Amino acid sequence: MIKRVSKFCKSYLVIVCIAVLLVFMAIFYPSYFSFSTFKGLLIQISVYGIVACAMTIAIIGGEFDLSVGSILPFSTLLFAYLMPRIGIFASIVLILITGGVIGAVNGFFVSILKLNAFIVTLSTMLAVEGIMLTFCNGMPIPAVNQATRAFGTGNIGGIAYIAILFFICVLITHYVLTKTAFGRNVFATGGNYNVAEYAGISVKKIKFLLFVILGFASAFAGVLLTCRLQAGSPLYGSDVSMSVVSATVLGGTSLPGGRGSVFRTFLGMVFIGMLSQIFTHINAYAYLQQLIQGAVVVAIVILDAWNNRKREDELAGI
Repeated sequence: MIKRVSKFCKSYLVIVCIAVLLVFMAIFYPSYFSFSTFKGLLIQISVYGIVACAMTIAIIGGEFDLSVGSILPFSTLLFAYLMPRIGIFASIVLILITGGVIGAVNGFFVSILKLNAFIVTLSTMLAVEGIMLTFCNGMPIPAVNQATRAFGTGNIGGIAYIAILFFICVLITHYVLTKTAFGRNVFATGGNYNVAEYAGISVKKIKFLLFVILGFASAFAGVLLTCRLQAGSPLYGSDVSMSVVSATVLGGTSLPGGRGSVFRTFLGMVFIGMLSQIFTHINAYAYLQQLIQGAVVVAIVILDAWNNRKREDELAGI
């Protein structure tokens, strides 16, 4: 019985959480339900959601990255600074390369030198933050541009361009994870590193690419955020690490790796976005959102650890 409840919670808790929020708002704040609220939710979660797609791949592969919390705001500042000097296209290319290089540095230390990912990415985060604050002196940089504004605020049928890009990223991530050899190797590497290595999978290459993808996605998200807000700032995206890891874990992706779904990560982002909207709607303190979000994540992690231990005991014949 306990095992069935645990499995149900692990698989469907994010859906239950979303349903609880919807019922609460339907009873106490029915004005919440409107098309403008739905559009606002999609815009709110789309930029972080793109990073969450990459984080899902990384966590399934048995890794995670704290440096996304500095790569994203650094990318907004770079884009704001470079765009009027070298043009939009060249700026985007240079920023994506920069994000990929930062990810490659993380990947080298973690996959090749086999250092702890937490220590490496934390160090990278602090280093990039130092460079970023020195570069802008802690101040935002305006990035007013008619073309980027048109993209950042534009829509098709009421759905923002940025939200459409997020949907495309979700579909691409799902395809990569389920239909490609790389995706299968990511699951195998996260499921059991040694077995994957014995099976001939280049686990070092897989783990290296996980960090490159995260760096690339974080830089891309920074470009989109700059288009939307028309400025770069060291404060933009500072909470992205917590948000995307929370969404991924809420969606049922196993922290030790080997299991996960980007569609459930999408639901995790929806829950976090709804929680933020609701607390704003009812004028509640922001720290309450963090408390609830953290409590749900802790519950999921505990259930995940319990399930993993039970699975290991079953394999051992205990």
